[in-house]
Amino acid sequence: MAMLPPDVREWLRHAALACGWLEQAEGMFDARHWHQSLSSPMDLRPGLVERMLAAGRHIEAERVSLLFNRIAGPPSGADKTHWAFRTQGRPHAFDALVTSVRTALLYQGLEDPSGHAPHITISYRAPHAIATQWITPIAWRIDEVSLVQGGGEPFHYETLACWPLRPAPQLELW
Repeated sequence: MAMLPPDVREWLRHAALACGWLEQAEGMFDARHWHQSLSSPMDLRPGLVERMLAAGRHIEAERVSLLFNRIAGPPSGADKTHWAFRTQGRPHAFDALVTSVRTALLYQGLEDPSGHAPHITISYRAPHAIATQWITPIAWRIDEVSLVQGGGEPFHYETLACWPLRPAPQLELW
């Protein structure tokens, strides 16, 4: 996954507060855990951590810039109580990152059948569906990928490893 830096998390939290949604959903998914999924969760089994660590070392992707511009439910008829920050567009670099993660996992014999879209989940089980609420755009550049283990009481993520992404190439105009 990619973990939000504290400043971006605070900007997003303030945007959700300004819309009035966070008071209704805050207890459902703590803002400290907001992240961008790049693979599906996997049940812990012998050898999994080692295989995930090996996969992480083979991720070859550039940094990704995302621009969150709204809070909305799912894009198409899925669970209407899934509230999330959604992005303007879908950068090619995001798809390249997800493909690199999926390829690295496959090389280790791990399948990730899910598709991943750029978003940050606010709540998986919100009290009701919401209409799209536009927010002042908030930029986030994903600089690294993290392997985390979630659990405990209270729930938290423990970071097991991080891998930096390559800088995007610099463009020059002549």
